[in-house]
Amino acid sequence: MSQTETIAGIRARRRDSTSLWKPTCSAALDLLYPPKPEYMDIPAMKRGERCHEWMKAWLLHQHYPDTIPMPTMLEMPAEQRRVNAAVDWYLSQPFRCVHRVEDSLWSKDLSWSGTPDVIVITIRDLFTALDWKFAETIQERYHVQANVYRHLLYPEKVSESWLVQIGEDCTVKVTKTRPNPITYAAFLSAVNVLNYRLRRSHG
Repeated sequence: MSQTETIAGIRARRRDSTSLWKPTCSAALDLLYPPKPEYMDIPAMKRGERCHEWMKAWLLHQHYPDTIPMPTMLEMPAEQRRVNAAVDWYLSQPFRCVHRVEDSLWSKDLSWSGTPDVIVITIRDLFTALDWKFAETIQERYHVQANVYRHLLYPEKVSESWLVQIGEDCTVKVTKTRPNPITYAAFLSAVNVLNYRLRRSHG
């Protein structure tokens, strides 16, 4: 199981106590797209976070039913309807899950770590990363995030990356992202900056 810490203000992970710290995908995205609290709808973000955590627990229960219990109903009926829509969509898809959300994915060739919500194999035998977005709008950083997940290995390169958006009206919209070498180069530049700061903080 990987270890996660905030070092010199940077959220970082490492595989174990003998490996190097690597910045997370989110840390690099925060550098490219600095959060602007004055424009954030905090209540909506909290609702989305609760839905996201419920989906994480539900997926884990699906794959470890004997050891991980089914998550309890969400307190707010509107939020439960939202996750139910996500579950119905997921169960209707002709793919097979191969990776859950309990840990990060790593590659010795990458200088960052990432945690897609779930990786599946589609009917075309493609490794596909799914990322739940319980949000009304899809920000540009989400497209960049999905694009960089293509470079994770499990156990081979992820071929596709889908943003699965569930709005407050329970509508499910899937966006299949396309490779974008320009945004990936910008992402890697941000990762290099963060790695420099991490190494400096460790002497």
